[in-house]
Amino acid sequence: MVLLPQDLNMLDELVTIPPLDTIGCHLFWQLLNEDISMVETWGRAVVDMARKHNKRSQLWLQNFHLDEQGEQTLEVSFNKLLSTEPDEVACYYYWRNNVDPEQVWQTTRNLLRRIPRRQLYWQSSTLPRLTIPHLPTVESPETAQ
Repeated sequence: MVLLPQDLNMLDELVTIPPLDTIGCHLFWQLLNEDISMVETWGRAVVDMARKHNKRSQLWLQNFHLDEQGEQTLEVSFNKLLSTEPDEVACYYYWRNNVDPEQVWQTTRNLLRRIPRRQLYWQSSTLPRLTIPHLPTVESPETAQ
């Protein structure tokens, strides 16, 4: 479940749903005309609540719909997001409505490379393994004869 910041008041209730394993937030400060400091405030609220209830946290970086000033603050936004130490970081594909999509892509790639190895998805040994069931085969009329 990924919330918008204005819906974070639902966190208390959502984290009590047993089958819900991950809760996240779109930290889209620029789209919501908020100060960049809200990235850390919103992110911390999600990460703290998720940990308190043994859920995973997922925070979404805004790397789309960036004007020139937004592109300049992408690194600051990412650092604020990462400082909350979420379990997962996510972002949309870079080209959406950016003034300089190629630059945003390069910046996003470089920022993602900064994620500490201990936080990388495939490095975590605590992730549950999904069992893929073997389905019975159904014989076709041609092979049943």
